[in-house]
Amino acid sequence: MLVISIAQTLVGAQEIPMKKSEELAKKCKKFEKRVNSKTFIPGLPLLARLDGRAFHTFTKGLTRPFDERLITCMTETAKRLLEEFKADLVYTQSDEITLFWNTSEESKLFFGGKIFKLNYILSSTCSVIFYKELLKYIPEKNDKIPVFDCRTWQVPKLEDVIDVFVWRQLDATRNSLNSVAQSIFSHKMLQNKNKKEVNDMLREKGIIWDDLPMGLKRGYYYEKITVKEELDLTSRLDIPEKHRTKKMVIRNKIIEKNIPLLKENANNIEYFITVNKDIIE
Repeated sequence: MLVISIAQTLVGAQEIPMKKSEELAKKCKKFEKRVNSKTFIPGLPLLARLDGRAFHTFTKGLTRPFDERLITCMTETAKRLLEEFKADLVYTQSDEITLFWNTSEESKLFFGGKIFKLNYILSSTCSVIFYKELLKYIPEKNDKIPVFDCRTWQVPKLEDVIDVFVWRQLDATRNSLNSVAQSIFSHKMLQNKNKKEVNDMLREKGIIWDDLPMGLKRGYYYEKITVKEELDLTSRLDIPEKHRTKKMVIRNKIIEKNIPLLKENANNIEYFITVNKDIIE
């Protein structure tokens, strides 16, 4: 009966005239394009921000105020996205990741510049990469399904890009201080307290928030650079002998970028924009 049913279905499908099928496809794609046809403007700076969905629930049971394993999952995911999507800079703090592309008129935008497509591919790629890191570093959470949403947008000029990172760094600073304080004090004790008052309360407990590593206070920045380095003996022996001609090689390398506290309306562009990236020896 099953074989007959499948055969009947196939016969039915074959009976649909080609012209009718093409008309149906055209009609359906017309509805698709109403949502999916918007594209980025070539030449304008491009940004993307990915945010963990319901991570306040997902992170229950992890070490407070900072879980090094979660931080590793986030930074490794950020670096992989930088590599996969050829961004100029990536920044991560808490449960979010921000990517920046310094595009030009000649730049080839991903997926023909289709906004919808970049959004969902960034979101799905980030979620998969993060889950793979999760299995390595936080295996007790392997029954969870952490996912990231994504929004992409463009700004008129590079100064506006800096404003985005000032905004996210201010958020990171607030999240960091609150996380430390909330791991020690009750919500009632912290209610209506300003930043200085919270810092004073922490100092009374012997905790100097300003002395924390920069990444825990402001977040982590990464970029890709080109380096010239000498191969060690082990690496040289891994290369087939006929190709083992040079000791020095040129490689791409992702490094953490040391960016100080950003201030609104300050000249911060030098920290973010490198027009011509020279080879670093």
